[in-house]
Amino acid sequence: MNLSLEPQEQTTVGRRIMGVLFYSPQAAFEDIGRQPRWLPPLAIVSITSFLCSLASLPKLKEFTLYTLELQAQTMPELADAAAMDIAVSGLVIFALIAGLFSPAIMCLLYAGLLKLFNLFAGEPAPFRQFFAVTVYSYFPIIFAAVIATIMILMSPATHLEEVSTSLYLLFPPPGFHRICC
Repeated sequence: MNLSLEPQEQTTVGRRIMGVLFYSPQAAFEDIGRQPRWLPPLAIVSITSFLCSLASLPKLKEFTLYTLELQAQTMPELADAAAMDIAVSGLVIFALIAGLFSPAIMCLLYAGLLKLFNLFAGEPAPFRQFFAVTVYSYFPIIFAAVIATIMILMSPATHLEEVSTSLYLLFPPPGFHRICC
């Protein structure tokens, strides 16, 4: 715990985010540990997540209708227009609520796990510090979500399940054999 009476330099939220994403994650997280402000970055993460959900809604609706039409071929009760409307309405509501609240819920869960591990090993630290760290560590996830949203908007709805930002995409496909070297 820092008990010095001299004022500490306040790092802006933008600098912390850039530090976490691009420049120096270690220095950024050390600064976050010293001054755990979590509300502005949580608002940024939640709003960005909500906007990504909002932007991808037309494709999600189209994909849901496409999937229901495929399933209706084997289960005729799904071919009902009212059932499809209910499914699409439920999707819209769930996507917007999840987009807004899932970052906060996930950060709370991760911070709780960190606090639990901290109880058994290490010096005690306040929950607020763990929560601030988990909120800032959510920024790479939200960065990937923005990229995935752009990819979703550019791809046809029938191929929506193939959209991924995983590094696995850089590996050769299964069954690919290198002839040389």
